[in-house]
Amino acid sequence: MDTGLVTVIIPLHNCEDQIKRCIDSILAQTYKNIEVVVIDDGSTDNSYDVVANMNDPRIRLYTQENHGVSYTRNKGMDLAKGEWLTFVDSDDYIEPDMIERMLSVPGINELNIVSCGVDRVSSDGKIVIYNSNTEEEKLLSPISAINLLILGIASNTKSNGVFLSYSACKIYRTAFLNTNRLRFDTTLSFAEDQVFFIACVNCCNSVYVIHKPLYHYVMRDGSLSKPETDSDLARFTTGILLSWEMIFPIVYKSNAELGKTFACMISHDFNRFLNRSAKLHISSQRIKEISLQISSHKDIIDFACKHGADSFMDKLSLMILRCRSPWLNNLVIKGFRLLCKY
Repeated sequence: MDTGLVTVIIPLHNCEDQIKRCIDSILAQTYKNIEVVVIDDGSTDNSYDVVANMNDPRIRLYTQENHGVSYTRNKGMDLAKGEWLTFVDSDDYIEPDMIERMLSVPGINELNIVSCGVDRVSSDGKIVIYNSNTEEEKLLSPISAINLLILGIASNTKSNGVFLSYSACKIYRTAFLNTNRLRFDTTLSFAEDQVFFIACVNCCNSVYVIHKPLYHYVMRDGSLSKPETDSDLARFTTGILLSWEMIFPIVYKSNAELGKTFACMISHDFNRFLNRSAKLHISSQRIKEISLQISSHKDIIDFACKHGADSFMDKLSLMILRCRSPWLNNLVIKGFRLLCKY
């Protein structure tokens, strides 16, 4: 079975201890027609040298000043020669048959995106969160794919099933991405994967989903997905708000069940904003500024509150959100801080 060259894009930044395992898992693929595009994004450790010493003609190694993962992935897409491309983060690794399995799904010649399941593992390879999803693989319509995406966010079960908001467990038809000018938003440092996937779904007819975990996401300290400063929190908020804006037109025209799932997602995202604001101990003024940014999305908030949620905490979050009051947000955040002391 050979459906053409596959480009594997690896953004590399300060990952000297993990990058060899990552690349070895790619070179060991049962599907052999691959190229590995590694772009060192301004590493300050020996990451570049580790890759440079790996003797395999399928590896293409580049280096650049630090620009961030979105810029680096975009550069990888511009350099890709394959008919298909996929992303693997430099500290993660994949099953030996991942590419072959994804290119063997029914109707592959008509597909533009295939996604697989993900396990979360520790840096030494021990499973931290096992993907226990036993659903059969299936072809999803764009609406169904969005539903699964927001359900995963709303219920916080992205690791238990299809990691649809994660760009690296998928294989994409290169011509599809190029024709639709689909690239990562370089202004985002949070939720950029999620925004990219939503943009892809808006341009395709279907997404094929394999629930089996073929991709292993390594959890380590210092993750970029965890805001550590008030500037990080502002960028985090910008990312989730852009996701709301992109999903809202889809769910607005859909059924009430999808609207309710969307409401749970809004609640979950707002809870993350409140919790992270409390943990970061940022100023009341910054919380006010970001709260006003959130409350400006009046139509989305009203839609979410109209459809409601099941759990008490989600209902409470929607009630607080609907007040659109920076003062109330500050009060809730101060309450979280007090609770953290006990």
